[in-house]
Amino acid sequence: DRDNSIATRTLTGGTIFAPYPLSRYTRLEMSGGVVHYNEQFDNPTVEEISREYQEQFYGSAILREGTSVPLGIAIVHEDTVFREFGPVSGSTVRLAYDASPHMGDTLSYQTLDLDARKYLRIGTSGLFAMRFKGFRSWGRTPDFFYFGGNSELRGYEYLPFIGHKAFFANVELRYPLIDAMLTPFG
Repeated sequence: DRDNSIATRTLTGGTIFAPYPLSRYTRLEMSGGVVHYNEQFDNPTVEEISREYQEQFYGSAILREGTSVPLGIAIVHEDTVFREFGPVSGSTVRLAYDASPHMGDTLSYQTLDLDARKYLRIGTSGLFAMRFKGFRSWGRTPDFFYFGGNSELRGYEYLPFIGHKAFFANVELRYPLIDAMLTPFG
């Protein structure tokens, strides 16, 4: 039963973040920190069954408990133009690499993440939007990506998909039927 499969993720720690501008629209982002993960199902029986199944078929469990020392670098290009209701033109690209090295009992993984978006204006408020998101994590305790719902995959429940090797792409035509509430109440 899906109602018994609720899990909790608690993160404790801190991260230092340092952006460095390369141009008006492009920046380099560097980060480092210490984070303690505590992930568990609310129902201990479901957690035990889930761990046994995942270790038998996939070699490791999704839920993690332990400390990681994540170090990251990303390059970001952002020239999107926004209005009151969201983007109307431009593009955004973020390519990131994160790693948590193996030191003693720490969780170790490497992650590569690409998020690319392109917005083409149609008329005054219409939009043709494209997005590609790719994610790959590997190591002793790979990181997992949860996705689904309105921000990524419209028509699916919120966060029903999970994986450490995942990608999705979508194309949307956004055109308002009522232009920014131009009514007596607007």
